[in-house]
Formats: sequence, structure tokens, C-alpha cells
Amino acid sequence: MDILLLFEPFSKNRCMDYLVKKLSEGLGIEVSIVYNWGLRGILKVGDAHVPQVIDFLRNISCISMTYIVRSYVYDRSIEKLVDEALETIKAVFPGKEVAIEVRRWDKKYPLTSIEIARLIVKALTEKGFATPNLSSHNIIFVGVDKGLSVIGYADEGITRIFVRGGIPAAIARNIIAVIERPQTDYEIMDLIQLSRAIGFRLRLYKPNEKALRKVLDILGIDLDNIEVVDSLDGVLKDVDIAIALSMYAKDDEKKLIDLVKTFKGKTIAFVLGNEYEDVSLDLRSKCVAEVRLGPLTGFAMRTSTALAYALGVTLPILAGYG
Repeated sequence: MDILLLFEPFSKNRCMDYLVKKLSEGLGIEVSIVYNWGLRGILKVGDAHVPQVIDFLRNISCISMTYIVRSYVYDRSIEKLVDEALETIKAVFPGKEVAIEVRRWDKKYPLTSIEIARLIVKALTEKGFATPNLSSHNIIFVGVDKGLSVIGYADEGITRIFVRGGIPAAIARNIIAVIERPQTDYEIMDLIQLSRAIGFRLRLYKPNEKALRKVLDILGIDLDNIEVVDSLDGVLKDVDIAIALSMYAKDDEKKLIDLVKTFKGKTIAFVLGNEYEDVSLDLRSKCVAEVRLGPLTGFAMRTSTALAYALGVTLPILAGYG
């Protein structure tokens, strides 16, 4: 039986050889490499060893996902891809909910991954022998490469091995970071990138417009998750509690933890100054509390560092981890 393996980018084309060595040394199972494309590959495994090998893969950090290969399609017409995907669904997941995942490895293929997936979903809906559901743990995989396409599947037993843990995105959306007068492009860049990575709302109070526009142009984005506010009255709108993060505050993380637990489920704003100045007296007076982060070293954190620190304390609490 052939197994399709998708590798993590950090493996830098070395994961396949590493895996084959581990299977040989750890389980005494000999496998053969059918294809090795660097960041993905296909192994041939004896049918009797497939469950053991798949279970073993949970210990290999450079593997992001695994699928059982059901067919190789050399006619890459969209009609053939849809037919093969439907045949796999009918054979493996009849009457069940199924998610469709498509990777267009050949970027010159005339249809995008999303377009291919939509055509498969449309045909599946018309046939009616299974129900499309993006959240299903039963997955049909279509990988379109140059010269051939791979049709595979993963059932709930496989997908749960590779489920990534993560704090729900909705929790981060309950946090607003208010930054007072950010000045430099690197400061604004760090804040925007942190906001995009974590998912909290970023509110910039009277930012340096030239620096902000430069960063947006470099990133190739619009304001998206970023709000620009020019009025002090509008800085803390829709906020249930505002906490100033300042190196001059008397309270520390204990106060922060107590407040976060008290206001769990509410909208929390962290208010910070910029790289040159702490939170102003006017804005500080609108906050319920002031918190200092870290040991008393006498040195201030960079704005994005202080915010990341506060988020690291806050998000696990809001997620119910402690």
C-alpha cells in the first residue's frame, strides 16, 4: 500500500530519508520510496504494517499529514479528477460526511485548488452518496502535480494523529491592543505581524501616518485587522476593561492574572506607549489598572515584546488552561 506524506517546511527535504531510517531502526520495517519530491513523498508499505507505520508517524515531527493513496491519475483533466475523487468517496466514505482537500503543486494547472475542490463538492452534492463538510475528519485528498495527480484519503483515526492544538481564535479576538502614537516603521511592522499571527485586534492611537503607510505597502495589505483612532474618546470604545502596561507601574503579573480571570469572556484592552514614550497621563487615567511586566531590571521592553509577554500570560488563562 502506498502512503502519501506531507512534510513540514523546516525539514528542508530531509524528512523522507530520516523517516525511512527511523522505520528501519525503530520498528524493523523495510519500506521503499515511490516518490520523493522534497517536501512531500510516497512510501510503499506492506499492507500488514500500515496501521503500525501510521501510528509510528505521530512521533515524527517533520510530518504534517498522511494519506492513504488510492489511485494515481495520469489524465489530469478536471473531469477525470472529479470522477476519481467521487469514486474514492463512494468506496471509502459512503453515507458519511467528508472534507475535500486539494493541493495544486503544479502552479501552471489551469484551475486553482479552491476551484477544483468546489467542482468536486458540487458533483458530490448532486450524487448524494456522501455529505460535504469542511470540518469533517474524513478527508479526500487530491494532489495535482506535473504529469500525474494523486488521490488519497485519511479517516478519523489518521487525521486525529495530526491535529494541531491551538487556542481558539475567538479568544484572541476578545483582546484589543491599544498603542499610543507608534512612531517607527519597524515598531509598527512588529505590531502588525504580531496581530496577524495571534489574531487580536490592533488599535493604533495617532500613529505616524508615513511609517504606517510604508509598512502597509511593504506587507501588501490594507488596514484589515488594524484600526486607526485619532480621538482620545474613541480609543477605548467597546472595551470592558483597559489595562496599561508600563515599566513604572507598581503592580505586577499577579494583578494581571487576577484581572484576566475576573474579566474572562469580556473584551480586554492592553494599553501601551511607543518605543520612546510610556503611556501618557491622559490615556493612563482611562485605564482600570497599571501593570509592570518582568523583573525589575530598569530597562524597558520594546512595545511588541511587552505585548507578546502580556498575551503569553493572558491567552492560556482565557483558554481555560490554568
